[in-house]
Amino acid sequence: MRVFNERVLPGDYPFVLVDALFIKSRDDERVARRAALILSGVRSDGYRELLGVQIGDSESFVTRDKTFRWLKAYGLKGVLFVVSDEHSGLTQAIAKQFQGATRQRCQVHLMRNVLAQSPVKLRTKVAARCAAGPAVIRATS
Repeated sequence: MRVFNERVLPGDYPFVLVDALFIKSRDDERVARRAALILSGVRSDGYRELLGVQIGDSESFVTRDKTFRWLKAYGLKGVLFVVSDEHSGLTQAIAKQFQGATRQRCQVHLMRNVLAQSPVKLRTKVAARCAAGPAVIRATS
């Protein structure tokens, strides 16, 4: 994993996608919940690739800021758009490390949040409208 994470990243990556997967890992005699911070990008030539994976304690500003600085040290540049969820520490780190880049809310996370706030009896209907896209939502509202 170290060789993969420490490779030089070639070219510009106008699109960067950021997310985390929470896993359980052994830490001496106990099992701890950790965040596997996953970053992928789309190069200028349209090729999508995994940029790196880091293990952190959370999705905090400090953890994400460190992760972005690490990737930039290995050549991450040319970032114009960052797609992520709404964690405040994450959005702060994006604003700091990718100044001038546009951050877009991940549509999957947005849909999950909308469904979580929807009444149970309406979730199927709301999910169908969300999956159909914004034009259908506007036309049927």
